[in-house]
Amino acid sequence: MSLGMEPCFQAINGISLERYADLGAATADVLDDQAKLAEVLASEGVGASDWDAAKKGWTARMQAGGVVPGASVLVTHPANRQKYPARVLSTAPEQTLVQFSNGAQQWVPARAVERA
Repeated sequence: MSLGMEPCFQAINGISLERYADLGAATADVLDDQAKLAEVLASEGVGASDWDAAKKGWTARMQAGGVVPGASVLVTHPANRQKYPARVLSTAPEQTLVQFSNGAQQWVPARAVERA
């Protein structure tokens, strides 16, 4: 799977990570002025709601370290410390729902999950 196909790199409301970075630079000086912010976004062809969704989404993805639904991960078993491959189904504060290769689904502590 190419980097762009990974779930953590898919565009949010049509805004790719690269576009998000460009928009962040374009809006950096006007973040405290909603009217100017809206003007800059409009000049870039981006709606305020799309910008808000992308800003929240990209921030969350970066904080999650790529552990997002659809991502391939390794889960460390608490007893034997072995790592088992899984796919993320959902995330919640401090826990992650994963599906293991045998089809079993389980909520595990987020600290036990890392990108594969």
